[in-house]
Amino acid sequence: MNPGHRIDEFYTCLLVSLAECDSVLELGCGVGDKLARTPCSLRVGVDAFRPYLDMAVLKWGPRLHELHLAEAVEYMAKEVRVFDAILLIDFIEHLPKDQGKQLLDRCHDQEVARLAVL
Repeated sequence: MNPGHRIDEFYTCLLVSLAECDSVLELGCGVGDKLARTPCSLRVGVDAFRPYLDMAVLKWGPRLHELHLAEAVEYMAKEVRVFDAILLIDFIEHLPKDQGKQLLDRCHDQEVARLAVL
């Protein structure tokens, strides 16, 4: 199978999953490739690696509304806004199991994610 075809399928699924969402938070957003392609009117990204965020700004500019330099678990412990969706794609598997569970519990809180955690 052509690797480009799999990427296209992934983005199609992502767009369908976020069709009803106006706001999205991506934890571990990296250079912002997934976040920038979402149909949401508010796109917020968090990553702990400044060079990735710098590249995201250069690559996507105003398509990314807010970028935060922070560890995801610490950011979510303080975050008080509600998002329609939270993305943890290609990220959560890198956390220790206890931190991953803590993060998922916080993301699934109805006061943080209204519609979806992906």
